[in-house]
Amino acid sequence: MDKVVIIQNKIPHYRIPIYNELAKHYDTTLVHSSKNKIKDNSFKSIRIDSRRIGFFEIQKNLFKTIKKISPDFIIIMFDIRWVMSFILLFRTDIKVIWWGLDEGKSSNWLLKKIALRIKLIFTRLGYPIIFYHETIKEKFIKLGVKNDICFVANNTFHIEKRIKSFLFDKRHLLFVGTLNSRKKIDICIEAFSKVNSSIKNKMNFIIIGDGEEKDFLNQKIIDCGQSEYISLVGKINNTQELEEYYKNAIASISYGQAGLSVLQSFGYGVPFITKSNSISGGEAYNIIDHYNGIIVDESLESLENVIKKINLDQKYAKILGENAYNYYTKNCTSQNMVNGFIAAINKSKEI
Repeated sequence: MDKVVIIQNKIPHYRIPIYNELAKHYDTTLVHSSKNKIKDNSFKSIRIDSRRIGFFEIQKNLFKTIKKISPDFIIIMFDIRWVMSFILLFRTDIKVIWWGLDEGKSSNWLLKKIALRIKLIFTRLGYPIIFYHETIKEKFIKLGVKNDICFVANNTFHIEKRIKSFLFDKRHLLFVGTLNSRKKIDICIEAFSKVNSSIKNKMNFIIIGDGEEKDFLNQKIIDCGQSEYISLVGKINNTQELEEYYKNAIASISYGQAGLSVLQSFGYGVPFITKSNSISGGEAYNIIDHYNGIIVDESLESLENVIKKINLDQKYAKILGENAYNYYTKNCTSQNMVNGFIAAINKSKEI
């Protein structure tokens, strides 16, 4: 069995099922700098310390660790801040695969432009590249990256027990995630409040999560006069409890940011509402407007109209939910993501 090393900064819980699935195909070792304890998994894990120096993160003893494992393939984050991985390219003859190339998320356009140019230089080395979505892949092909080294492992959020939420009664809008300013949950509350105060059949808005904006949002709910209909229920880690909220959700909503919560929502068969230029690592590309979700424009009125429509026409909401469920099945399962890795590794064998 071929040995594969994946170099990571941290290990978010939603990645573990992906690594376990990959370990069915390869002798897989995760080299990381996460503080999370990893145990009882099919893959091995080795933690190494890291420290920040200016813009860069330095992973200590990375070269020694890789030499000791002696893998056949190394999968490296395409993030120039983690500079030791890039230096590693010139200190080993092990076959390399990039993972996660994108245009960057920096709000500083100059830094973003410089980082993109550096990334494009490294793509000329000819190593296989794994993208998070087909749309991102196509963008980089247009920028000059060779098509035959480009692969897609659609980002996902693994759900152990999926339910077809579109088969159940719909009672509320739903937000699941960290309560921070990027999500613009306050705008969702404002739009919901205007709609709910103008209709006879009242709906509810359930906000699941915790974070820096909790008190601010609580006050916003009071100011809008919707305390009876909007609930801040805190963070939920129990998947069975979370499943109950998704089961009766008309739609998930996050106006300002569309991350992995999009895929989690789709996995349960719930459509997703966000705005056209929401912050995203590529997950927003999975939303097909008026097919498995709805993309609104920058105006509050646009968001209000969508909330009103999806509440008054719940048959429409269920159709979107069924499409979301089927889209996840076809494109976003753990096995689907791992297939992208396998294709890139097979290409690396040819180089």
